[in-house]
Amino acid sequence: MTIREVNVKAIDNSAPYLPPTRTVELKTSNGNIVTPVRASTSYEFKKKAQVPTDIPIDTEISINVQKLNYKNLQNLLTTNGYLENLSRKIDLNNRLEQYSKLRVSLLQPTSSETRDPKSKNVIYPSGMTLLQNNPTELIKFIRIVISAQHLMGLDLITIPFLDQPLEAMKTMILNVEKTVEKIDRQPFFVIDLKYPGFSQIIELLVKNLQQKIIGLIFRDYLKCVQSYEALSKYVDHDVAFFSLQVDRFDLDHDNLSTMHYLPFLGNDIYSVVTPGPFIPSPSNKDSSDTRVSGVHSLRNIRLFDKWSLQVNEIRSYEHLDEKISSEYKEDDIIRVMLNNFAEAETDARKYGMLNAFSRVDELKSSLSEFNNLQRYIKQESTKDYLEEKETLQKALRPMSHARSA
Repeated sequence: MTIREVNVKAIDNSAPYLPPTRTVELKTSNGNIVTPVRASTSYEFKKKAQVPTDIPIDTEISINVQKLNYKNLQNLLTTNGYLENLSRKIDLNNRLEQYSKLRVSLLQPTSSETRDPKSKNVIYPSGMTLLQNNPTELIKFIRIVISAQHLMGLDLITIPFLDQPLEAMKTMILNVEKTVEKIDRQPFFVIDLKYPGFSQIIELLVKNLQQKIIGLIFRDYLKCVQSYEALSKYVDHDVAFFSLQVDRFDLDHDNLSTMHYLPFLGNDIYSVVTPGPFIPSPSNKDSSDTRVSGVHSLRNIRLFDKWSLQVNEIRSYEHLDEKISSEYKEDDIIRVMLNNFAEAETDARKYGMLNAFSRVDELKSSLSEFNNLQRYIKQESTKDYLEEKETLQKALRPMSHARSA
């Protein structure tokens, strides 16, 4: 699955004090993809398997993210058989996503320590630390990542973000680009929005290496204003920006779906963060996964509302009757499950199905809404779209003020 060409199709400047919105077309060996668009994750495909009805996931882009903490990374670099097991897992996910026009696999070292959930003491440092302190292991890791993806038959070779000083980062990127080119594959570089040399690396990738697609590890706008500003400079360039590991919703902005304000910040493709293994802890405040240990709480079941762009608790979802009648009237299982969702609070089996359904439905509804946004951009009427979405307007207001100051 190669990317043959990337072309900007439409640019809309109608929203004042915000970067222009745009549609970009990716021409792949499997067909064309138009942005803004949401990518599916292997996590969402696994959730689909838990829903006892046929809900198709018609996503054109899919991504499989494997996070490598210090222990995982150590095993990858020192233990025979570890890569084989990891490759099997990636291959299984790729087969689940076989109908996507573009598939991406990412082995990303963690950037934070692993802590004991009770004492909060560090169990072992971040995966990134292992590579930062050992240049030999860094080179070995890059070699393994490239070789493994090549052997798995992937055309797009994903190069994870590896936190290095700026000049070392530039050298590494140039060397990797040559290596991947020699094996007749395409590199897909990932860069963290909080990286201090972000604008210089993006310039290198876009202007010097003419990359067709670039991965971005999502960070909050207010913490990385200059990085988002750097992205806005490339609105008329034929390159697609893919935001990875995006928070499911934003608690600070009325549960607004985070990825639905990213098209207004210079992004094109989006995938939601993959929840890690749940560790019961009273202080767990991860906004992307609000499960309560030992309790089937309905406050953990959320649905995406494409009218408001919010990801709200099912109990407070304002358009549930409309969703049932318009989207699931022909699906008896889903219709009954949604009409009787309160039963899930005391029934573990029903809770599991409802929770899985909520993730699949969110993906489907979100994809539909991105298609709607594409139409507004093509008609150069993004301003009208914002006027229809009050929660989105409120969230973007401080961002527009920051640009106009």
